[in-house]
Order: sequence, then structure tokens, then C-alpha cells
Amino acid sequence: MFIIGGELYNLEFNLWLAVTCTLKVLNGFSMLPKCLNCQESISLAWFVVARMSTKYRCTECGALHEFTQRHKLIGIIAVIPLLFLVNLLEPFVTISILRFVIVLAIAVTVMVFIPKQHTLSDHDNFKEEIKNND
Repeated sequence: MFIIGGELYNLEFNLWLAVTCTLKVLNGFSMLPKCLNCQESISLAWFVVARMSTKYRCTECGALHEFTQRHKLIGIIAVIPLLFLVNLLEPFVTISILRFVIVLAIAVTVMVFIPKQHTLSDHDNFKEEIKNND
């Protein structure tokens, strides 16, 4: 438990709640990242919080996806201005956790709606094994 601005907060719970609510809201949008092979939705958790080297295998068709350099660039460009937005919101939103939630929601939204951040991987061992077995 932490005391922030004279009020008692459970920081971990609030962060979990902020991320969960943001992801639930964004899951309702049809513009979320989709598999380039079968158009099935890609895990938003992978898309938002995974490292650049992490790859994602589609649960429907098995296609292997990897991030492009555009994803890294957008992550850097989208986050830096949001750090200033936290300070700009201070006169309007006095609770720091709420400011963080607002900025987190904006950052995730920006990252999700910009296209061509992932591509099908050329290094898909699963496809090579299937070809060898046939």
C-alpha cells in the first residue's frame, strides 16, 4: 500500500485494473491487429507489452508473426510525448494513478491503430517441419 496525495492506494491493483480495463475496451474494436494469414485477432497482450524479439504464433492457422522496426519506432515516438502529457494533466487530474491510467490508455490506443507493425516471419520452423513430413 502507498500513500499518494494524502490518499491510500494499492498500487499493484490499480495498475492491474488500468491495464485490464484498457485491454477490454480495445478488444471491442475491429481495427485491432489481425493475423496476416487468416485474419484472426492477434493477442493484444503480445502486441502491446512483448519485447521486439518475441514472436507470436496464430492460434487459428499457426502462422508465425514478428514485429517490424516500425513497432519499435512507434513505441519510442508514442511514449516520449506522453511523459510530458502526465505533467500537463496535473492541474486537471490531481490523482497521479488516474493520470497514469489516462496516459496508458492513450499510448495503447496509438500503438494499436497504426498499421504494418508486424509481419509474417521468414524463420518459421513449424512450416518447414510440415513440408519435410509430407
